[in-house]
Amino acid sequence: MTAAIQILAIIGLSALGVLADMCIKVATTQRHGLVSKWFLLGILIYTLLGAGWFPVLKHVKLSTVGVVYAVCTTLLLVAGSVVIFHERLTTQEVIALLFGLTAVALLMKFA
Repeated sequence: MTAAIQILAIIGLSALGVLADMCIKVATTQRHGLVSKWFLLGILIYTLLGAGWFPVLKHVKLSTVGVVYAVCTTLLLVAGSVVIFHERLTTQEVIALLFGLTAVALLMKFA
């Protein structure tokens, strides 16, 4: 598994996790959220996500996965929350996201 494929796999799995998070967020707006189709879909996606990590973790250091996953998940969650849920970012949050991107760039350069 090449480094580019590894990063793409981590980004893809991060996106799946964010999709599951958003399904559960939508479920919280439902009257019976814990038994709604959105909650069940989120749980199903989480289950698939767990299976998807197996081949990635076989080839990539856990410490590298942890940092890339955390930053990708954060960026994707922020993007989704701004676009889909119309949340607003503060200046401090934007700066924190830039630090996160810098951390991933440095990790990829020196890992």
